[in-house]
Formats: sequence, C-alpha cells, structure tokens
Amino acid sequence: MNITRSAKDMWIYIITFIACIFVDSFYGQHTFLVRKILLLWLYIFLCFGYTVGTDWRNYEDLYTIAPDDLLLNRIYEQGFYYIVYIIRQFLTDYWLFVGILKCIYLYGVIRLVRRFTDKIFWVLAILMNYNLLFMLVDNPLRFMVASIFLIFSIDVILSKKYKKLLLIGVAGTFFHISIALCFLVAISPLALRQITKWPNSKLWILYAFTCVIGAFPSVLNSFGGLIAVYLPFLANKVENTYFVESISPMFTIGSLIMFFLFFIVLKYKESIIKAPHGDLLFYYTLIYMYLFRLLIIVPTGFRINIFFSIFFVIGLVYIISKRRPLLRLGIFGLLIITISKNLWDSYQFIPYTNSIYYIVTQSHLPRSQREDLNKIYYFQRTGKQVEERKFEIRN
Repeated sequence: MNITRSAKDMWIYIITFIACIFVDSFYGQHTFLVRKILLLWLYIFLCFGYTVGTDWRNYEDLYTIAPDDLLLNRIYEQGFYYIVYIIRQFLTDYWLFVGILKCIYLYGVIRLVRRFTDKIFWVLAILMNYNLLFMLVDNPLRFMVASIFLIFSIDVILSKKYKKLLLIGVAGTFFHISIALCFLVAISPLALRQITKWPNSKLWILYAFTCVIGAFPSVLNSFGGLIAVYLPFLANKVENTYFVESISPMFTIGSLIMFFLFFIVLKYKESIIKAPHGDLLFYYTLIYMYLFRLLIIVPTGFRINIFFSIFFVIGLVYIISKRRPLLRLGIFGLLIITISKNLWDSYQFIPYTNSIYYIVTQSHLPRSQREDLNKIYYFQRTGKQVEERKFEIRN
C-alpha cells in the first residue's frame, strides 16, 4: 500500500516537470492564463512542503521551543537566529515562516532567470533536478536564506561591481558561513574569465583534469585543509562538512549524464556566448560543470556550486531551444530518469504532503504523526533505515 502511495506521489513531481516543459513549448498569448496557474502551482508545490525534507524537525524545534537567550547568544551565523527571534514574536507558525522564505527564494530565482531568457518554465523544470528540489523541498534552511543574498545580487554581478558583491557576501555569512565560498567563486571571473576564450581541446583537458583530481580524495582534503588555514572562519565548516569520505558517487547516472551535457555545451557554446551577458553565462556554466566533477564526491559539497546551476541550466536552455526537437526530447527524457531515481532513492521527497491546509486551519498534525512518515515509507519501499543527522539547538 505504501509503495503504491510512494509511486503515485512521485508522479506529482514528474507531471509538474512535464507541465513546465509543455507550457514553454507552446508559448503564446493563449497560454497566459495557463502560465499564471502553473506559476502559482509551483509556489504552492515547491514552497509549502510539509513532512518532506531533511532538517525541518530540527528547525521547527529551534523556532518553537528554543529559549530566546539561546537564539540571541549564538557565536556564529547570528543573522539567521536573530531573524528567527524577531519573526517568532509575532508569527508563531513555523510552517508559514519557512513557506514565506521559500517563496522569496523562488521569486529570486525566477527574477534572475528573466534577466536572460523568457523560457522560464523550461529553466524551472530542469532546475528541479539541479537546484529546486534540494533547496525548496529538502530545504537546508540556513543555507537557503544565505543564498537569497547571492541570488538577489544578480544585477551587481551583471554590472561587475565585485567589491559590492563581496560586501553582500559578508552579510550572507551571518546566515550560513559557507556562502562565503559561493561568493568567492562568483567573483572568480576577475581572474579566470579568459577560459571562455579557450579552444574546446583545452577545455576538455581541464575537464579531464578535474575528473582525475576528483578520483583522489586526499587531494581535495588537502585543498580543504588549505582553506581552513587561510580562511580560519571557514575552518569548522570545511572540516566537518566538506571533507571527502568516498569516491563512490563518481560513477553515477547523474555524473555520466553531466559528461554528456559537457559535450553538448562545448559543441554548441556559441548559442550561449551570443546570448545577453553570454560571456558571463558561459563562464558560470563552465564553472558549474568543473565544480560538479570535483564536488560530486564531497558530502554536501555540491552546495558551493548550487547557485551556478541556475546559469548552467539557462545556458542549456539556450542550446536546446535552438536545436532539433530530437536533442531536446533526449535531454528532457534523461532528466526525467534522473529525477525519478533521485525521488525513489531518497526519503526526503515522497510521500509528498503540503502545509497550506494546516497553516490556514491552524490544525497541524501531531509531531509524532509527522516525525517519521517519510522514513517509514522509505523503509517499506527500499528496506533501508534512515540515519538522520541532528544538530544541537544549544551553542
């Protein structure tokens, strides 16, 4: 019974993906109402998940039961805890609080995408695989809030005001310290943008190099050690979160698909370069694909790269929108396969439940009923137990 429920709930994600592809494939005035309804659905669906996700149990406790003095006396990432302290004084419902924050993030993503293309729904559909399911459904809340600073900095990035971008990055570290690494990568065009002018042969050699480096965890751990030495404020985060434990993810379906997409990006790179702000778009696309190879074996290390997935997907959409339908269908089909596998193999996403009814009626399900719902379904369909990481509310 629960396996059947899991399969049905998986189709909610897949149908949403297909609907986004369908709407942008037949763009026109007659689709205006349909587009508005689909956009509303995306906010409802992605931003108001209930029992889905990983860390909501910890954050709900933080929001509802943590004493004020523990929120006001944090030794790092104080900005997030101050926000929690202020907002919960007049908004007692944690699920409304987190839903609003998710809506702000999704709005920021859509705002960024519109700077480059009108194929909004194609981009959002593909981003479900590379960004949105993790950020909004799984929802690493502190990191998502810190990422809002980066996403809303798109105008600063496009105008190349990198000093201002660094200042915004400093503000973001008060919500999640590792966002500093994302901002450092965001300003890297100052030194590395010339790689966009390299011939494909050199870009392939660099890609092969990242694959080789990624096959030796000790190299990445040594690099992480250097970050901890020269950027001591990141030391704790690097040592506890971004050290390599295994190279098993190197040979997954997702990594093989990325290898294929790298070939597609280089073959049709002119479609990206000729786009508005095409040089920056191509640069961030390359950065995403190189970092994907390096960080795929680092537990949660992909977070450093997740902002740049937006540019990678925009670049990919520029390519497939100008190519034969067969290539387009092939890429969409591969993405459906990877999304389906990710949904089935993870406990965070199914069964899907939504919080809006419980927010409106203020009749939330008992914590005991919500706590292990997705874990139980996951065990029944895979036979595997979930070992969930806990973080302490106290300092």
